[in-house]
Amino acid sequence: MELSNTVSFILIAVIGAVIAISGVAKLARVKKIEMTLAKMGVAQLMPWFGIAEITFAVLLVYPPTNPIGFILCACYFSGALAADLSHKNPITPPLVILITLFSIEYITHPALFVP
Repeated sequence: MELSNTVSFILIAVIGAVIAISGVAKLARVKKIEMTLAKMGVAQLMPWFGIAEITFAVLLVYPPTNPIGFILCACYFSGALAADLSHKNPITPPLVILITLFSIEYITHPALFVP
């Protein structure tokens, strides 16, 4: 199913914005996020996580770099999911982002999923 370029861009821009906002929250050192990362022992890496999320979101939204942005976002949030699972934290945030990311990418760029 091919979607129009405008609808595709809007869907990708929305998930990109969600990822970028998450990155900005990490750069702003939101206390709830900082406490969660401190429990995992990686609070000192919070700015780097924020920079990575913003960079990956930009790569995802910019059409020529969309495939690499998708791969980097998928890897990043898969790692976040694994970290949350191993530390018994709620897995909903990274899982929702991953499901949404894969769904939008499958709808907008199905060629990425064809062997």
